Amino acid sequence: MLFRSENYNYYLGKPYGNERDGFSSIVTREVMEVIEWMCPAVIKAFAGDERIVSYEAVGAEDEAQADQETDIARHFLLKKNNGFLTLLHWIKDTLLYPNGYVELAVQEETKSRVEHYKGLSQMGLNQLMISLANDGKEVEFLEQEVTAVETMGPMGPVVQESFEIRIRVTWQEEFPKWCPVPPDEMLIDNDCLSLDLDEADFIARRQRKSFTQLVNEGKDPDVLETIGSSESYQWLDERTNRLFYEDEDPDSENEDDTSMEQFWVHNCYVYVDTDGDGLAEFRHIELIGSAIVVNEEVDYQPYVAASSILVPHKHTGIALADIAKDLQLIRSTLWRELLNNIYKLNVRRKYVGDNFICDEGGTLDVLFDTTSEF
Repeated sequence: MLFRSENYNYYLGKPYGNERDGFSSIVTREVMEVIEWMCPAVIKAFAGDERIVSYEAVGAEDEAQADQETDIARHFLLKKNNGFLTLLHWIKDTLLYPNGYVELAVQEETKSRVEHYKGLSQMGLNQLMISLANDGKEVEFLEQEVTAVETMGPMGPVVQESFEIRIRVTWQEEFPKWCPVPPDEMLIDNDCLSLDLDEADFIARRQRKSFTQLVNEGKDPDVLETIGSSESYQWLDERTNRLFYEDEDPDSENEDDTSMEQFWVHNCYVYVDTDGDGLAEFRHIELIGSAIVVNEEVDYQPYVAASSILVPHKHTGIALADIAKDLQLIRSTLWRELLNNIYKLNVRRKYVGDNFICDEGGTLDVLFDTTSEF
């Protein structure tokens, strides 16, 4: 949206576009000052004294369980997801833009790492493989070296095998995901009359993901290869304004590295009738390019919205930056005029009399001669 890009430009103190050469172009920073002064107070209200999440016991017998659930939730929100930065981004989006968004969901990812072991006996190697299998991890041997080691036993010298291995361990991990969502990635039903997204008939997040990122999320590599990147990548002006400088091309790709090939992904949560019974079901539909890769009925949508100033019967609120923009423009204009007047007083313009105006270039000679008096 145009006003989100405008708010961002005011926050950074970018030029207004009406500047003139030789005149003051100062831009004051009221929008940034208001937002930066508000952020600590708002963060303290949400996260101060560990109030970011709390489970309440229904009865006395539930108090211990409620305390344990609270500790677990705080661990995942603040430690596993780097919750302070998430909260900071969310609050700053809410103050700078009409709405700020976060995503709360359980995410499943495929993770892997390379491990190196030395000096393992046959029994130790077997125990390691059993332990990894019990944890649900798959093992791929990358390198293996076996050496004979002679040790002295009760009956004399004993030769044992010693293993040195490098393995790749792969496993599936599920964890609660809490992350800020750039407002320009969110698409909300125009008829939504509430800040609560559970009341919207259509919600979608449009983002760009790499081939590797999608495979780690469990997508089939063969399906991604058939989809390809034939679609035209066009970045929103707002996103380009936020992420790129004037001399950068947001649509450029590294075609030599197919593992980082980019795809547009739409995660949609929409009411639609798919079984023909005349009643709409709430479904999660995920599109990669124009191909539908997920189509399932769900009872939960993962996005939460917030706004600085709520507007009745409307999803989009009013940002704190919207209130401070006029003040910044007025003060910038007053400062420019004040400085322009000071410049004129300190560097006076010359007045050229009629006698000095001629066709032989004398006029310019007088203007360039700082010692002449007339």
